Amino acid sequence: EDKTGEAEVIVFPNLYEQVGAKLVQDAVIRASGKVSARDRDGNLTSDVKLIADEIQIVDDDELRTYESNGQKMAKPKGGPVKATRTPRKGNGSFGAGGGNRTPAAGPGTGSTSSSSGIAPVVETLKKVFVHIKNPDDQNSLVLLKKACSNFPGLSDMVLVLGEDKQSAIKMPFRVDGSDELIGNLVKILGEDAVVLK
Repeated sequence: EDKTGEAEVIVFPNLYEQVGAKLVQDAVIRASGKVSARDRDGNLTSDVKLIADEIQIVDDDELRTYESNGQKMAKPKGGPVKATRTPRKGNGSFGAGGGNRTPAAGPGTGSTSSSSGIAPVVETLKKVFVHIKNPDDQNSLVLLKKACSNFPGLSDMVLVLGEDKQSAIKMPFRVDGSDELIGNLVKILGEDAVVLK
């Protein structure tokens, strides 16, 4: 993590043998490797990870003598992460579960089609923001978790805590931002407490 955010760095055993003892809390590192947005099963996700090829520990001397060279990093290529949603067989609607979501083809790779012959719907992933006015209300939190467990998906869920909305927590699970889930959350927490954007 740095001052702007956090990301996962995957270190395989052969590299960990070399640098593992030096990877301590608050150590400053320089990592290079391959960027991946796929999970263990090879499915495309919205989380980007760095698969480390090399890790160097940056010591205090290097930090003190660091001088900017004035060069700016090139902006990454590619657009936002997209997902496809294929209607379930039968009634042709997304229904309660929101259908199965599978990764979309990358830019410029042509069209995709589902096994049912219906062209997938491509959408930009949105986040579900839920305002928890009273974080000590255990009953509402249990109902919230139960409702979310019925709607797994690809959308991040963020809890905004307290009346003053000063802190937020990204949940470790993702949900399907369907109208039915949003409706359930509104019943639990109130209409002004749930936003999909």
